[in-house]
Amino acid sequence: MRTLLKKPGLTFAVYTLLLPLLTIFTSFTSPPTALAASDTSETLSWKDTNLSLPTGSPLTCFDGLQPGKLLAASKGSNDLPAGTYSYDWLSGQRTQLNQNPFSLCNESNGRLYANAKGTEGAAQFTSLTPDGQTILYTPDEISNDSSDLVYAIASKKLFASTNGGFDWQERGQALGPGILVVSASQKDARSVYALVKTKFSATEDTYALFFSPNAAQTWEKRYQANYSNTTSLVIQAGLGQAAPVDALLLYVTLKSTGTYQTTTLLSSDGGRNFVQLEQNNLNYQKPSPDNRKFFFTGQSFLRISNRYSRVLAIDRSTDWGKTWQPLPVPSGLVNDPLSLKDEFGRPVTLLQVDWAPANLFMEFTDGTGDIYYSGDGGMTWQTLVKNMPDLKISPYAPLTLIGIKTRKLYSLEIGQTGKALLANVPPDRSDGSLFFPETGHNLGGSFRAYWQAHGGLAQFGFPRTEPFREINAADGKLYTVQYFERNRFEYHPENKGTPYEVQLGLLGNQLTAKQRDAGTPAFVPTENRNYPGGQFFAQTGHNLSAGFKSYWEANGGLAIYGYPISEEFDEVNPEDGKTYTVQYFERNRFEYHPENKGTSYEVLLGLLGNKLLKDKGWLE
Repeated sequence: MRTLLKKPGLTFAVYTLLLPLLTIFTSFTSPPTALAASDTSETLSWKDTNLSLPTGSPLTCFDGLQPGKLLAASKGSNDLPAGTYSYDWLSGQRTQLNQNPFSLCNESNGRLYANAKGTEGAAQFTSLTPDGQTILYTPDEISNDSSDLVYAIASKKLFASTNGGFDWQERGQALGPGILVVSASQKDARSVYALVKTKFSATEDTYALFFSPNAAQTWEKRYQANYSNTTSLVIQAGLGQAAPVDALLLYVTLKSTGTYQTTTLLSSDGGRNFVQLEQNNLNYQKPSPDNRKFFFTGQSFLRISNRYSRVLAIDRSTDWGKTWQPLPVPSGLVNDPLSLKDEFGRPVTLLQVDWAPANLFMEFTDGTGDIYYSGDGGMTWQTLVKNMPDLKISPYAPLTLIGIKTRKLYSLEIGQTGKALLANVPPDRSDGSLFFPETGHNLGGSFRAYWQAHGGLAQFGFPRTEPFREINAADGKLYTVQYFERNRFEYHPENKGTPYEVQLGLLGNQLTAKQRDAGTPAFVPTENRNYPGGQFFAQTGHNLSAGFKSYWEANGGLAIYGYPISEEFDEVNPEDGKTYTVQYFERNRFEYHPENKGTSYEVLLGLLGNKLLKDKGWLE
């Protein structure tokens, strides 16, 4: 997710015309029939953080490097000088980072951008490096994929930076000087689209849509058309984290006799073909988190028809916009042809959790009514809490809602949203991605490379989620993670290009913390017992011997499993209710299966990924 303020040079160029209606060739299996909406209140309440924002409606975003912190950009007021401020809602402390208010925020990696005072360029900084550095361009396009790949358009030329804006290279020279708009996939910033005006005419102009899979180094023309009377054209790629990287929205705004009409079109094949979704008489602006009208939930596509923040209808499509079905609404609201509102006429808006897209929140924009929650893409609803006019959704798990009411900050942690991460998603059609129908999830990029290089299915099991960002219980930091049946992968960008770029979660430590704190005998450090052929690890005070030692050494040793953190002992397996001899390691649990003696299955790994997901309440 990103937050953007208008600045000179970021205005979208002028274009034209309605695209013809074309056919989409892919569709998804329909989800179960919609259930009636329900209201199941939870015992949740807002926590007053004792923090207040400055006057003047400052720009805010979550800190992508330090969890528990909200960043605010103050342009200067009577109660707060100009600058970027960090609000720690856990401690109630406010800290000024610098005197330069940011105008662009990347919540996936913590980078902030601003027009640098006293310079002709821009500034790039983070909460950990607030002094920052002057850069040539403020990016026009960033992504949610946690990478440092950003794009900028200057003098209708396209530039790319692989390090967040410190160094730029011109890309797209083959497209000519008419590059007008660039949009990167939110799942993989290397997948990028460019809209180019290729021909000028007194009556109509020619526009082409190009796609690049490799960060704008090579291009393929996907579509071309002649348009007239266009005032703006906007593209939006990668519709949410769970969408295929080649899903694309195209907004074309026309001016005729003093009125504006925007036509919205959807492509599921990377801009080769489109289907028309809707027309309205509003001049469309690029989507932001609080004015989006289309949502991909992982299984279906939602259309929100609204005018001046009032929701008119919520419809669902499971065939990429060819057919639509209305969704139920909470029982406190009235769904009629004119508006979606309560009996007092209060307007409501819809928000989505981008990293778990089946999670939706419906709020009253004036903060006078209930906030409703859906964990299944709008199929059912429940009452959550009351009275908060301005919601902010954390871009990481566990999900935290930040509410802003009369400039005061309130927080609310919601654990149940993670359940939606385990729901099946469509196959990812990007190169090198693997899809596992057994669990309905994809595996790609550096996680796929690590999975295949270190034992694959036997060592880690099937993926249980898509990648998302999470607070690490071991060090309190934020990492992009993906859960598997037997473990959790963590992406460490600080180790990029080394064997430690992907690391396994310390699930053995995490799941046995109570046993170790309680002094359970098997986990109490001991002395070297001098087992024949065994090995003692002074680092944790535990022994490793016999078949467990042989398996540990043959399948990755310290790098994969970590040190032993217990001795061998008998334990009931929660998966089948049987008792096995086990031994815990920092990253997993070994189980001895005598019924498989003499085979490669004599020692099996524990399903610690599943166990942790169950402990979170995400997996039943």
